[in-house]
Amino acid sequence: MKWYIAKCPTGAEHNAIKEFRELLMKTHQSEMFEEYCVPYEKSHKRTSNRSNMANYVFIRMDLVQSVQSLFSKLETMNLMLDENLDPVVISDEEVAIMKAKLEEALIQKAHVFEVGETVRVLEAPFEDFTATIEKVDEAKEIASVSVPILGRHISVELPFKSIKRITD
Repeated sequence: MKWYIAKCPTGAEHNAIKEFRELLMKTHQSEMFEEYCVPYEKSHKRTSNRSNMANYVFIRMDLVQSVQSLFSKLETMNLMLDENLDPVVISDEEVAIMKAKLEEALIQKAHVFEVGETVRVLEAPFEDFTATIEKVDEAKEIASVSVPILGRHISVELPFKSIKRITD
């Protein structure tokens, strides 16, 4: 079995998989499906999930011709194709790396930043600078940080994903 990429409407990833699995069961091909992964991160403040790669689902399955033809019957999901019109295959390692990054994002989001906390900036133009949290907007997932530059402190708003805690 291999991993394939499927595209579906944003927010409908789980319903699209449910529809696909039901179609596999109706055609007695459920053994061709092993698992799936929706690349999302859970929000600590919201009851919903937010997709990191909106519209995509990774499906581990045995893509025989009869299974591939089922995608034409689905309204909510299509296989991603390469330039030769073959389904895009991704390796187990690529999926494992993606899952690890999502898990890391969940761990980082579990702790909301606090005013006065020291962080490292992860993105340009202040990449690798150390900054201090001045204000936190949990709803927007943005922090105002103070970045020391040439003896002065510059206040910058950055998304949570652009900063990382500095651990002792």
